[in-house]
Amino acid sequence: MIEILQNINPLVFHGIIAVLSLFIMVKASDLAVYGVSRYAHNLGLSDYIIGFIVVAIASSMPELVSSITGSMYNQGGIILGTIFGSNLAGLALVLGVSAIFGRKIKMESKVLETTTFLVWVLVMLPFVFLIDGKLSRLDGIFLVAAFVFYISILWQKEGKLGKIKKDVELKKLWKDGLIFSGCLVAILLSARWLVFSSVIIAKSLNIRPYIIALTVIAIGSTMPDLMVSIRSIIRHHQSIGYGNAIGSMLIKCLLFLGVIAIIKPIKFPISILMNIMIFRTIIITMVLWWATKKMMNWKQGLALLGLYTAFLFVELVLR
Repeated sequence: MIEILQNINPLVFHGIIAVLSLFIMVKASDLAVYGVSRYAHNLGLSDYIIGFIVVAIASSMPELVSSITGSMYNQGGIILGTIFGSNLAGLALVLGVSAIFGRKIKMESKVLETTTFLVWVLVMLPFVFLIDGKLSRLDGIFLVAAFVFYISILWQKEGKLGKIKKDVELKKLWKDGLIFSGCLVAILLSARWLVFSSVIIAKSLNIRPYIIALTVIAIGSTMPDLMVSIRSIIRHHQSIGYGNAIGSMLIKCLLFLGVIAIIKPIKFPISILMNIMIFRTIIITMVLWWATKKMMNWKQGLALLGLYTAFLFVELVLR
C-alpha cells in the first residue's frame, strides 16, 4: 500500500510522513519534559542545565545526521546551511513562538548570568574560522575544545550553587530515565523522517542544496526544540526550553561543527554566508541582552519572528 501511494504521488506520501512525524514529536516531547524535569529535581540540577546538556544534545541530533551526510558528499552548503540555519531558527522560532505562546517566558539562570558575554564570543567563533573560506581539522579541534571548556564552567558553577545531590538512589532515577530515553528515541526517529521527507519535497521543486539546508532542514530539524519548549511552558518548566535553545545553539556551532570539521575539513565561500552572519549576530545579541533582564515578553517574541521573516525574504527573494 505504501509503495503504491509513493509511486502515485511522492509529494503526498512525504507530506503525510512529515505530518505524522510532527505528531509523534509533540507526544514524545511532552513525555520528555516530564522525565527530564523529574530528573532535575531528583539530581538537584537546575532545569537550565538539564535542558542545556541532555535535551539540547538529543534534540539536535537530526542536524548532526544531516551534516555528516552532507560531508560525505562534499556538500559544504548542506553542512553550514543546516548548522547556521538551525541556529537562527532555534533562537528566532523557538524563543519567539515560546514567548508569544506563553505571553512571557522567564530567562532566569544564575549559572548563565556570569557567562553571557562568553556565550556570545563562543557562537561567533565559527565565523572567525571561516574567514578564509574553510574549516580545517585544527579549527574543528578548537571548536570542540571551546565547547568542553564552556561545559566545564557550567558544571563547576552549578556545583558551587550547592544544588547537586551527591547521593541519589538509583530506584528514584531509573523510571524517569527509561521514559526519557524512550522519548528521545521517538524524537530522533520522527525528526529524521521529518527532515528526510522535507528534503524530498524541496528537491522536487529544484531548490539549491544550501537553501534546502538553510530553510527546510533547519526549520524541520528545529521542530523537536520548539515542541520541547512549548511543552516546557505548559508544564511550568520554562528554563528547560530556554536552556534547550541556548544549548542547541552552542552544541551545533561548536561541538557538531567541530566534530564534522575534524572528520573532514569544510570548504565554503564566506561571501554566501554574509546574510546569515548579519541576522544571526543581531538575533543572538538581542536574545542574550534580554537574558540579562531575566524575561522575554510576547512583543520581543514578535520581534524575533519579524527578523527571521526578514532573513528569509532577503535570502530567498533578494539574493
